[in-house]
Amino acid sequence: MLMELLDYWVEEENGLLDRIVYKLRDGEVEYYRVVRLIRLLRTPKELAQIETLLDMHQDVVSAFKTETKARLVLLAVNSKKYGLIWCYGVAVSDRDLDKAEDWCRVLF
Repeated sequence: MLMELLDYWVEEENGLLDRIVYKLRDGEVEYYRVVRLIRLLRTPKELAQIETLLDMHQDVVSAFKTETKARLVLLAVNSKKYGLIWCYGVAVSDRDLDKAEDWCRVLF
């Protein structure tokens, strides 16, 4: 079966992106997916060693394996104006929009 996009909207706070909300249907089930992202501007010097970043990433991935409704999001976008933009975040799905938004805030 194909996932169907029913609706989506962008929520902002103080003029900045806070979250993206998708209303989806998969077969007979309708649910919401809430995505929150943060833009990585630079890697701090103490984290620049690849081993440290990989260890941190492994810890984060392990944590998300225990929460089945949440997914880790890593996004790279090439912008003509800003160059390569890296974003890191979380996506949470639930049939109840309030629950999805609450969990997204907690896990973010």
